[in-house]
Amino acid sequence: MNKSNKKGSEKKKTPNLKVTNYSHANDTMQIIYGAKDAVSKGVEFMKNVEKKMDLCFDSNAPSIVLNVDDYKNGYIDVRKRGGKIRVITEITQNNFESCRELSKIVDELRHLDNVQGGTAINEKEYMATNILHESKPLTQVVYSNVSDIVEQQQQFFNSLWKNAVPANQKIKEFSRKTNPQKNDLFSVLSNELRRSMIMELHEKEMTISQLAKTQKMTLQAMQKHLPKLIDAKIIQKKNNGKGYLTEIGRVLIMNLSSIDFLSDNKSFLQSHLLSLLPVQFLQRIGALENFEIVSPSMNDTLFDEFFSESKKYVKILSKQPYFVLDDKLTSKIVEKKVKISYIADENSSFSSKNDATGISDKKSQISSYFEMKVTKNMPLLLCVSEKAAFLALFYENGSIDFDNVMFSKDQRFVSWCSDLFDYEWKLL
Repeated sequence: MNKSNKKGSEKKKTPNLKVTNYSHANDTMQIIYGAKDAVSKGVEFMKNVEKKMDLCFDSNAPSIVLNVDDYKNGYIDVRKRGGKIRVITEITQNNFESCRELSKIVDELRHLDNVQGGTAINEKEYMATNILHESKPLTQVVYSNVSDIVEQQQQFFNSLWKNAVPANQKIKEFSRKTNPQKNDLFSVLSNELRRSMIMELHEKEMTISQLAKTQKMTLQAMQKHLPKLIDAKIIQKKNNGKGYLTEIGRVLIMNLSSIDFLSDNKSFLQSHLLSLLPVQFLQRIGALENFEIVSPSMNDTLFDEFFSESKKYVKILSKQPYFVLDDKLTSKIVEKKVKISYIADENSSFSSKNDATGISDKKSQISSYFEMKVTKNMPLLLCVSEKAAFLALFYENGSIDFDNVMFSKDQRFVSWCSDLFDYEWKLL
């Protein structure tokens, strides 16, 4: 017995060795020491991911994921295989740029204050560490595949997830503090002359010399202002030299009160059709400020959660195959008596509420809870309840951007979507 303890003690002092604390049948708990073996175990853990990987780690971890190739490539590989990655971390002034980059290689990133250490859970395994150094590999991890432990940690993560906030809100906050005068819409439009230039281009396309003439300016003076409007993606130039308003520029004409929203999201919005929206909703577009982008791999899970939380109504403005109700969701309609209002595209393959739900044997049951109309024109796609809303925009070429769906539980966002649906409903 003493001899065994002595060997165990020696192992703990020896780097790059695994110490097994518990093993029974296929159940294992290990403490793994040394960067090489700790990283190797992390890579093995990611390879074992089937459908999802959930992680919660402190503010040092984003730089570790991005700067240690084994970790970063592991994340990328998980998503290539169809796995979903959710991450909770503490976003700070020092790491918000790393968090911005991290959000590009995970499905969802959220912020929570005072996160300590790190944990990771897949379908059958759990890993944890309390030693995280910025940009450096882990040197000690705890591993377990004991089902009770994995389930317990998954429940704990789910609880944290509900209390965490979308990462983009915190990233925007720190970005504004760091670059308050960066060439954004606020600073560009603070100049009365530049606002006048936008109004002129709203009337018609013009060359620089034509625009200078209308503003009674020299070409040299014009060259000081035009690049700022172009950099802010308000104006673009054609090959013939004429300037014109972008989608963002057109919206600005109708909705100067929502500059903040457009400024924060100009890179995303630049390639989407916003001018399809009714004017009164463009004027309120700032209500969409608090949202997170969800990928297709997350939509099914979120949609199920969304419907489970809906108690009063669900309003859907969509075309196939997006936001279509299946057997499972239609059964919930019958069970919960949630009112469904559905506006379908006239070119969709279904033309009745029975086709829309895909449930022919429940016609009589859903009849009193489901109503449907058909439209020729859709400004966007949306799915909204009293609790949350999804919103998908059209690209400039007319296709649906379902890779970047806006999702929010913010009540201003939800009210905007609900009001837009009601407006479209009354037109039919």
